[in-house]
Amino acid sequence: MKEKIWIKFYKDGMLDDKVTFAMAEERISICIKKFQKIGISAGDRVIVKMDNSIQTIIIYISLIRIRVIAVPINPKESKVRVDFIIKNCRPKFVIDNDGKILKLKKIKKDIYLKQYLSEISTIIYTSGTTGQPKGVCLSWKNWENNAKAIIKHHRLNKNTILATPLPLFHCNAHGLAMYSTFLSKCQLILFDKTSKNFLDIINKEKVNIVSIVPAILDKLHTENKKWKSHNRFQYFLTAAAPLRSDLLKVTMENWNVKTIQGYGLTESTNFSCTMPIDIKKSLYKR
Repeated sequence: MKEKIWIKFYKDGMLDDKVTFAMAEERISICIKKFQKIGISAGDRVIVKMDNSIQTIIIYISLIRIRVIAVPINPKESKVRVDFIIKNCRPKFVIDNDGKILKLKKIKKDIYLKQYLSEISTIIYTSGTTGQPKGVCLSWKNWENNAKAIIKHHRLNKNTILATPLPLFHCNAHGLAMYSTFLSKCQLILFDKTSKNFLDIINKEKVNIVSIVPAILDKLHTENKKWKSHNRFQYFLTAAAPLRSDLLKVTMENWNVKTIQGYGLTESTNFSCTMPIDIKKSLYKR
């Protein structure tokens, strides 16, 4: 029996890597042994400064398995902000984009309760647009319950194919693309960016759901107004910013596909609410 592929990763518009669920488990096991050998253990905070890739997901899942607190950061983040985060959350290690693991100087004794730390899975820092960035502490149960709700709402299963170019260091892709596909055994088509042939790949891979933000949807429509989806395509899922009514209208008219808008904050672990996925297309024209 052919093994089920979990992730296909596209880099610069070309298939770069793929992994089955069984292969992923093997790579996770190897990664865990490496972490344990260098002294990464439960309760440690580890900054992950990595772009989208299969190895990035392997690292995150490995950290989850050994109860380590991941601190996702944009690898292009400014030194000032990185220094602030290091000072604020006092991580023990940093994993760079090339997979290199750097051990930081000995941190001061924690002021947090040991019991509280044991409940935290991830610390994601907000953008800081309205003030000083803050580290949002999300528990293991936050991610698990959020993923279960997403799986139920979007009816994700082993036959679903979901795609996204959104970065894994943000709450959206971290919860939907990584956690939810892993738990539901759904296939993930992961991109490093929105390439020029993005929509061609969506058709080629027979993707059912595409998770993006309104700005990407606008760019895709502007550059591909005559695009026609394959017959198993279900909808675009947008979040992170308001979805303009005119953009919703023209994509519906030109592409004849639905766009489902979601809303949520990092503090609420990804999505707080989402439009019904079975909403009738006729409602988009009103």
